[in-house]
Amino acid sequence: SYKLLIEEAPQHAVCAFAYRLLEAEPAFAAKLSQAQLLSVVELTASGLRDDAHWETCRRVVPAVEPAIALRLSIDLFKASRELPDLQLLKHAYHRVDCFTRK
Repeated sequence: SYKLLIEEAPQHAVCAFAYRLLEAEPAFAAKLSQAQLLSVVELTASGLRDDAHWETCRRVVPAVEPAIALRLSIDLFKASRELPDLQLLKHAYHRVDCFTRK
């Protein structure tokens, strides 16, 4: 699956299959680029309006780079307004560098 998504046809395969892979294995998110990860519709602000995607997003955030984690956790908290997601946002915020925080 990594070869298909990352090497062979990333522009087509990421949109079609990445979310299902992330549901099964959140650590796979670390292998995706920022652009690829942010192209997963279910993890965007509009995709997170559906609470069925929240749990996967919660599991993906710790597995990705700090800047991506911050962006995902902001979108997640905006959608859910739940205390555990605020804690996830706080943790992601403290992981990024000072320049990214601004």
